[in-house]
Amino acid sequence: MIRIECKAQNYDWGKKGSESAVAQLVKDHQDIDEKKPYAELWMGTHPSGPSYVSKDEKKIKLSEYLQEQVKTNGADKVFGPHVVKEYPKAKDGDLPFLFKILSVNQALSIQAHPDLKLAEQLHRDFPDHYKDDNHKPELTVALTKFEALCAFRSLEQIIENINKVEPLKQLIGEDKFNSFQKEVENVDDKSRKELLQKVFKALMTSDESQVKTQLLNHESRIKQSSQSSDLDQLFIKLHKTYQGDVGCFAIYFLNVVNLEIGEGLFLGPNEPHAYLYGDCVECMACSDNVVRAGLTPKFMHIDVLCDMLTYNDRSLEKMSLGTGRELNGSVRRFSPTVKEFMVDRIEVSSKALTWKVASISILIVVEGDVHLNTQDGSLKLKKGDVYLVPANYEWTAESENKSLVFVAACNDDLLLNSSSL
Repeated sequence: MIRIECKAQNYDWGKKGSESAVAQLVKDHQDIDEKKPYAELWMGTHPSGPSYVSKDEKKIKLSEYLQEQVKTNGADKVFGPHVVKEYPKAKDGDLPFLFKILSVNQALSIQAHPDLKLAEQLHRDFPDHYKDDNHKPELTVALTKFEALCAFRSLEQIIENINKVEPLKQLIGEDKFNSFQKEVENVDDKSRKELLQKVFKALMTSDESQVKTQLLNHESRIKQSSQSSDLDQLFIKLHKTYQGDVGCFAIYFLNVVNLEIGEGLFLGPNEPHAYLYGDCVECMACSDNVVRAGLTPKFMHIDVLCDMLTYNDRSLEKMSLGTGRELNGSVRRFSPTVKEFMVDRIEVSSKALTWKVASISILIVVEGDVHLNTQDGSLKLKKGDVYLVPANYEWTAESENKSLVFVAACNDDLLLNSSSL
């Protein structure tokens, strides 16, 4: 095992200073500016935020360290033979996954992540906006209560919402909406998706001046009403931050999801979502590809997003991971349907717990202090410490103050029983 130093990303949507879980995790390693947002902590080899290892009184990139380890010990021993077989880039020191902590203070963009084929195309055609050619499925596990927009509501719910929000109906076009509403009554699954795409694209590609007008009209109606819904109040909150942004209307199309501490979600490719508030652990394939279409001042690729989405208005139930799969009383595993990653949530107490995974992994202490006994000796880990762990490396942990550890690894549940990524 070796300690790694990880990159804190200061995006505008992050929580500021000590309020941020990210800042709390890095404060022993860097000075915290209370006026600065600390949005993400990146743990991995992605070039946009690489982790580092201290060696011979100097710092080298984690990828360089892994390259050296592969040359010295062999890729199979470092990554696990099943990982090397499925992920050839491991031999070059690249991790298949990117591990993160997020601290969200205001809504992230309405977005989706491309599948592998689209990621390759976007990287080829727009390399300034899509820095790599990999897909980006991801899972989220809540560290605090966590709020997000995720996947489409049912068509029936969307119709009901539009009928309640007159400015939204006007923006889409009343004749177009009435036609859409009639078509929904008798549709098969294919037509259901086509209709959903039609109405969502009508919203997202609306005339910019009309968008601003109808957003203000809706805001005025809500403020004058004595009975506004929770959705309406969310609209007010979003419009305060993102004035004139069509994404504020997307809340009437997407599900609002509230995760309790320890609950998880898995977001496959081409599913619309936007995190709204809270702290979480996140793990994904090693990519930073995001296609945006609202709630952001960043580059938006609205046509691409509208064309790429699954338009499955029943997909939310498949995304919930609940509290994961119990492996014993102290460990919950979040194992998605992709092979690049899985996450173990481990509660460490005074009762010693022995653990190992078959692939290379990254361990982070998010609460408390942990005493580790390993095959190479003992270590004392404190909150914020991050360690790289070789494949099949066994460690035993205990804590006097009931600590919380997360471990990200390649998805052994799938990789050990499969032949290709």
